[in-house]
Amino acid sequence: MSTIDSTSAFHDRLNLAVGDTSYRQLGTITETHPETVRRYMQGQAPSAAFMTNLCQNLGISGEWLLSGQGPMRVRDIRTHALKNADANELMGAIANTLTQLIERVDRLERFVQIMETRLNASGEIEPKPVPQSGADSGTLDSDERPRTKPRATKVSTQNNEDGAGSRIAGAIAKRASRSDA
Repeated sequence: MSTIDSTSAFHDRLNLAVGDTSYRQLGTITETHPETVRRYMQGQAPSAAFMTNLCQNLGISGEWLLSGQGPMRVRDIRTHALKNADANELMGAIANTLTQLIERVDRLERFVQIMETRLNASGEIEPKPVPQSGADSGTLDSDERPRTKPRATKVSTQNNEDGAGSRIAGAIAKRASRSDA
């Protein structure tokens, strides 16, 4: 393919991408003077800034505009990639996504633990004793309070009625009612 043919194909794609949009509208969208837009649309090589702004503001794939490869619209890239991916690529993407989700859940659990610790330290919520199983579950300390095991470092992912979320919400409500009084 000669340079003239590829330039012609590029400008055909450029004209297809902008449709019936006027030079003035394109100038506003791309922050380019309308006369410069007219020259670009009629065959002059456009600037990188013009191309970048055009693609971003119209949702056009830069790869498609420059080479004709892939879908025209950015919103269609994911669908196109999934249709053309092999099983190994898909499994790798799923594994990466699951790893990222696990990391996010771990960060969320640490955040909830920190919030519970801060609220417990400020006395805004009552610490919940950890249920015990085994022989020493009924043993009393010298001051006749039941012993509880230290809290585990990892918060359970199960959400029950007495979960951390409801305790935190209750503490926030208490704090709000104190500040109103």
